[in-house]
Order: sequence, then C-alpha cells, then structure tokens
Amino acid sequence: MPPTKRICILGATCPIGINLTEALCLSGYELNISYKSTKLLPANWSANKRLHPCHAHLRDVASLLAACQGCDTVVWLIHAWQNHPDHGEDSLNTTALHSFCREIGQTDIQQIVFLSSGGSIYGESLFLPVTEEHPLNAVSSYGQTKKRMESILLECSHRTQVRAAILRPSNVYGTSTLLTREHGIIGSYFRSIKEGKPFPLVAQGKQVRDYVHVCDVVKAIEHAIHATEATLVWNVGTNTGKSVLEIVTLIQAIMPGKHPEIVDLPERVGDVSVNILSTEKIRGMTGWEPRVSLNEGLKLAAEMLRN
Repeated sequence: MPPTKRICILGATCPIGINLTEALCLSGYELNISYKSTKLLPANWSANKRLHPCHAHLRDVASLLAACQGCDTVVWLIHAWQNHPDHGEDSLNTTALHSFCREIGQTDIQQIVFLSSGGSIYGESLFLPVTEEHPLNAVSSYGQTKKRMESILLECSHRTQVRAAILRPSNVYGTSTLLTREHGIIGSYFRSIKEGKPFPLVAQGKQVRDYVHVCDVVKAIEHAIHATEATLVWNVGTNTGKSVLEIVTLIQAIMPGKHPEIVDLPERVGDVSVNILSTEKIRGMTGWEPRVSLNEGLKLAAEMLRN
C-alpha cells in the first residue's frame, strides 16, 4: 500500500525535483509541487491527479507556507542563485528558510527533508573519505549558504517537534534536464558536445569529485522521508572519486567521434582539490547503496544525448 503522507516538494521543477516528483508519484504519494514559472512544469504533469501545482517564491514566505497546506512532510530543494558573486544568495535563501521555520507552528508539517551539499559544505578535505563529522569549512558562497541553512533547520527542530533530515549529496548528475539545466562537469560536457561549443577545463582537470547518479539521490531522499529520528545528517555519494579529466576521458570512450575543443582555464577561487564522501552512516541506518555505477550512468546520459 502507498504511504499516507502528503508531501510538498519546494523546488519541484529543479533538475533533482523533477526526478523526485516522478519517483514519489509512482510510489503512490499525493504531492504538492511548487514552481516559480509554469514554463518549467513538464507537460505530462498536468494530467496527473496526484500532483497539485502551487506557485511559490523564496521572496514570498506566505506562498511557501501555502504550498505546504495539508502536507506533513516538506522536501526543501528550492535554492536561488548558486554561487552568486555577492551576498544576495545567502540573504535570500537563509531569510526565506528562517521565516518559514518561524511560522511552521501554524502548519501541519512534521518533517523537513533538506537537500544540502556534500560537494561544497566541507571545503578542502582534511581526511578522506569525508564523514558527516568533518568540519564545515565551506569556501564557496553556495557551501556557506547551505551551512547556514542547516543551522537554521537544526535550531528549528530543537525548538519544535518538527523532524529535520539533512542530506549532503556529492556531485549529482543524470537528471532529466541533463542537456539544459543540470549543474556540474558532466552536464556541462554533454552540452558542449550537443552545441558544438568549447569545453572549459579548469586547472587541467585535476580536481577529484565523487559523482552520484540522481536515481540514487532520489532513493536516499525516500529513505529520509521514512526516517523517524528527530534529526539526522547523511552524506549521499559513492565513497569513490574521479578527476574531471578522467570523466572527460570516460565520456570520450563511451561516445567515440567528434568531441568539443578543450579550453584550459586557471584554478578558480572556491574550488576544492578533492571531495570524496563517506556514506557509511546512511548505509548502516537504511541499507541504502548507490545502484548506478559511474560508467552505467554516463552511458545512460550518452543515450539521452543521442535521443
């Protein structure tokens, strides 16, 4: 039998949100799905009776609360201006979450599942693989904002009866918006192939990252929805790393033929050299495992490009 929870996905039209919405809908959930623009709503959602679209914006906390009406669980994916050059990213996102938590007692919400960032919140790794206990030394504005939002959510949970589940995914790839809006190296390289544009390779592609497929992230979110702990923090990754140059080489092997010109760029401020996440905690608590290997995930992405 499908679960009885009604879930609100704030940010349902973001790349991860689209995959999560479709997975939860197949599992039998009733979903309130927030959107900023109707242009971002997939066309096939309009005929789905389990989906209840709600317009919501981070600048309008009342709209966020209204989108959660009748829901006992909120999945917070909404985020504005990743790595914005000034303080606007931090101010908008943290103020919205703080105001939302301040009014949460007026709702039926019992749980918030928050998607943070294991790829940026820890900063330069002091040890590998990085566990959830690693110091939070974020250097990018995105990581710093996620760190502050985690603190707001944990304070809310301690102050109220609302449960808080924080997920810190590594570099997510393979979403249904791979060729248009997906962030990260993999999406960027596939777009360069599709558009015939040069691919910027930063610092000779030496940076090592942990790449996790969106399907595995969605499954981790489902585990978090079922969690009963007052608070929890989970890394979501693969315990392994590949350099950016290795990723490019793998894609070239999977898709022989003409590839984009590589343009070398200097190292960027805010980039860490190595990020590999330990997933021992989520594995031990739920039995979750990453099911989609990197090679398989890249093949699926290549097939998406060919189609």
